[in-house]
Amino acid sequence: LGDNFKVLYKNSKDKFSEKKIKISKSNIFFKNNLNEIISIIKISNASLFFDEKNLFNLFNLKGEIFNIPFKLKYQNILDSEKKIEIKVPDLKLQVINEILKIDKDLNSGTNSISILSSSLNTKYNINDQTIIFRSDSSRVLNSKIDYSGRLEINPFDLDLKINLDNYKISNLFISNSIVNEFIKSGVLFNENISINTLINIKSKIRNEIFHDANIKLNILNGKINFDNSEFINNDIGLLNIINSDLFLDNEKLILSANLSIDIRNIDKLFSFLNTNKRSRKDFKNIKFNIIYDFLSNQIIFKNIKVDNNEMSEQFKNIVEGFIDNNSNNLTKSRRILNELIGLYEG
Repeated sequence: LGDNFKVLYKNSKDKFSEKKIKISKSNIFFKNNLNEIISIIKISNASLFFDEKNLFNLFNLKGEIFNIPFKLKYQNILDSEKKIEIKVPDLKLQVINEILKIDKDLNSGTNSISILSSSLNTKYNINDQTIIFRSDSSRVLNSKIDYSGRLEINPFDLDLKINLDNYKISNLFISNSIVNEFIKSGVLFNENISINTLINIKSKIRNEIFHDANIKLNILNGKINFDNSEFINNDIGLLNIINSDLFLDNEKLILSANLSIDIRNIDKLFSFLNTNKRSRKDFKNIKFNIIYDFLSNQIIFKNIKVDNNEMSEQFKNIVEGFIDNNSNNLTKSRRILNELIGLYEG
């Protein structure tokens, strides 16, 4: 069946049949370069034909992918303009893509993705196998987002820069976010994909631990890392990701990372934690390793050092209070961190 749909991507001068072709209860298989099946679209019903009155090809499909129902509508004005509309009601997702042929080498288009309270609007140009794109009045929840980049299609190589304004940085750590679900699908763990992404976040939201973030996402040869990313508290200091690895293990999504916290203003830290003055001690740096399981939302802390000093077993036992990230909150974190400060001998 997959070969029969190649007509959708062939020369846009080709017309569908004027007789309506109907398809029901079928599958479309997507394979990689190794001929391995990477995804399946289950078709409930579909139809394609050439609309003689309006002079365009029309293809409608209703089906499921990853057990999620969706509808697709493809409209092609011959050798001129194409429009694709995808609706996924369960995710409150709608995608509209329109592309106009400028000349034989250049195509220009717009893409709009709406999901929940977010809207990503993109303008792009396609020249041969290269796509240059930029955002146009886009928002994620209540935050303005600007992005731009360059995509080489074959092989897949993406350079992307994103600027987020007034975004709640703690949203990045929600275990059931759409981004996490997408990563767990395994699509990015592909040796034929290369991605370099820089995400700059400015948060103006009160009661956030981090005010700014510079996140680097690197994907190469099926390996994913966030090396050299940093999260900044303008009053206290910053957290650096020195060495990291994001991987799938028996359908679990695991992040292993070495972290370093540099304390720039110890008094501001104690003020933030409401630390008793008698317990306060001076320290500049904390290093540790985390193993984070996105599925269970649990964190394991290892190799904790404060100013390069090894910590006691009692210190390590108290740190285990953070293991269940579902129960972590600011009040609990302050209590545990003050216990740890009280144990630290300096």
